[in-house]
Amino acid sequence: MAGICGRFSETDSVDLIVLDVMMPGDDGLVLCRELRAGKHKATPVLMLTARSDETDRIIGLEMGADDYLVKPFAARELLARVNAVLRRTRMLPPNLQISEAGQCLKFGDWQLDTSGRHLLDEQGTIVALSGAEYRLLASSSIIHSAC
Repeated sequence: MAGICGRFSETDSVDLIVLDVMMPGDDGLVLCRELRAGKHKATPVLMLTARSDETDRIIGLEMGADDYLVKPFAARELLARVNAVLRRTRMLPPNLQISEAGQCLKFGDWQLDTSGRHLLDEQGTIVALSGAEYRLLASSSIIHSAC
């Protein structure tokens, strides 16, 4: 991750990140997952890749991408998708916006780690979450107390 995050300073403000799945070194899926757990977790990510299988698209979205565009593509479509992702990101209600200060939320025998965007069971085992699963749990009314 040093390759991508090392290029952003702590004060850099990034509006959108475009990743290719098949980059040299760490692939875009790994980098997307790491971005979601780091400083740029609220930054929208658009996957731009030649991988067009349904499974690849689903995995990209589950790893945290906000959109997935397959090559070859029209420049107008890319621009339209960038604008749509930015519009959706800026329109999030306050309870779905990601704050920089992570916290741990408890429900039943589970804990939701908001900085790592994963669940912890009673034994402390980490359970990875897709982007949709995390958003559902983070906005859920079943979470009733901080850890």
